[in-house]
Amino acid sequence: MQKVYVVGIGPGGEEMLTPQARRALEASDLLCGYTVYIDLVRPLFPQKPVYTTQMTGEVQRCRQALQEAQSGKTVALLCSGDPGVYGMAGLVLQLAPAYPEVAVEVVPGVTAATAGAPLPGGPLANDFAVISLSDRLTPWQTIVQRLRAAAEADFVLCLYNPESRSRKGYLKRACEVVDPFPAPLCGVKARMGVGCPIPRAAAPLRLAPPHRPGGGGKRRLHVRGPFRSCRRHVHNRLHRQQPDADFRGKARHAARIHAMKRLLLFAGTTEGRRLAEELSKDWEVTASVATAYGAQLLPSQVRVLTGRLDEPQIEALLRQENFDVLVDATHPYAKAVTRNLQTAAANAAVPYLRLARPQSPLPADARVLETAEKAAAALAETEGPVFLTTGVKELPAFAALARERLYVRVLPTHEALCICEREKIPPSHIVAMQGPFSEALNRALLSQFQICHLVTKEGGAAGGFAEKVSAAKACGAVLWVLRRPAEQGLSYAQLLERLRTLSRSQLQIPMTGRNPSCKSH
Repeated sequence: MQKVYVVGIGPGGEEMLTPQARRALEASDLLCGYTVYIDLVRPLFPQKPVYTTQMTGEVQRCRQALQEAQSGKTVALLCSGDPGVYGMAGLVLQLAPAYPEVAVEVVPGVTAATAGAPLPGGPLANDFAVISLSDRLTPWQTIVQRLRAAAEADFVLCLYNPESRSRKGYLKRACEVVDPFPAPLCGVKARMGVGCPIPRAAAPLRLAPPHRPGGGGKRRLHVRGPFRSCRRHVHNRLHRQQPDADFRGKARHAARIHAMKRLLLFAGTTEGRRLAEELSKDWEVTASVATAYGAQLLPSQVRVLTGRLDEPQIEALLRQENFDVLVDATHPYAKAVTRNLQTAAANAAVPYLRLARPQSPLPADARVLETAEKAAAALAETEGPVFLTTGVKELPAFAALARERLYVRVLPTHEALCICEREKIPPSHIVAMQGPFSEALNRALLSQFQICHLVTKEGGAAGGFAEKVSAAKACGAVLWVLRRPAEQGLSYAQLLERLRTLSRSQLQIPMTGRNPSCKSH
């Protein structure tokens, strides 16, 4: 028989192995699995051959199991808990069509939620949600969205993969996400581990006083001594309780304060990085940057989203995560990004604030042009080496220039270097460094390459514009400047003051049903 059993072995231990799982293991010629899982069952089947892989070898493991079955063996592919709950069942079934002669049977097991539930009592007697906190394959913003939706819908939450050595503080972050809701996540933390037949320990996450609805986890969660259990729906009808107005008022007030502090920052500039660090002292800041390199430059206390977003994606992000303010600190030349941010904020009814970079005075002898294409056309009529410091986005516009004339300064990223390679820029003509640069370094580069023409954007003080101007003058290079697009916005100091004003005004908004004894924080 050509067959693969996808077997759930539970949390570990012989007593948690179901009879069906044991029969599948006994019927198998080969046991495949993560090394730890194989070690758990090896004492029961010491003579059976095994195939093991380390963590992250899931695809290789599944293919090997299917290939061995195709050769005529009966194979058991081991999973901890249940193979259909964050397990291997889905991956095996996805790969199985390539092995049409192999039958796949999924053998259920005891998953961590049901294995750990008896410890606090009966918390899963009604509807509950299971959410993994691992962001290895699922973006953290998606996990946050699911946490909020489940908390708002009043589900008891079972959190899988809360933390690991490389993922510190995730459980704390999850509790902070759901904390503002009137029925906050409290309850019991049951520590389950692979190889533990029962939960190792249990401890309260945060328990509200037992007499209050919501104490112990959700509105329907009943507290009796050390135990927490969900009331059955019939008991809800028989034992109705009036909400504690003081508790509910404080919960709503805490939720409003928490929600007020959610800020989405598009931080594509030096000022943006400064803002991220400054605002994170008082706000829950999420910073969006286009590249992984940009993410590395942000402070560690800021949550970072990496990747370019279009207008619908920005709007969806604003709505899904309930941001209260959007701050645009992108580059002044990134007009398309700014238009997308403005449109998305308007559609999502989220306040939009733009950080405007102060302009620098232009030298009288600078040659100012509207676009990179016009600058390239004018430079084609000149002679001598050209030093391009406008970034890789404008590089294709200078395709008409002979490559031996063109020197470029770009960020030290894989993307930037790939664009240089595509545009056939010789490696010896590429300077890959993070700016801004001092006048001395600019002068050294201009002298090294015997530059006759320096092309730059009017990037203001933060972009090192003055240092480029001084270096070009000292080296006798002609300065070509791409005119900055007209923009409106706030200075750095004005933006900070506006956010402080917004914070104060939102704190003073009266709330319907608020208990008079609740004071503003």
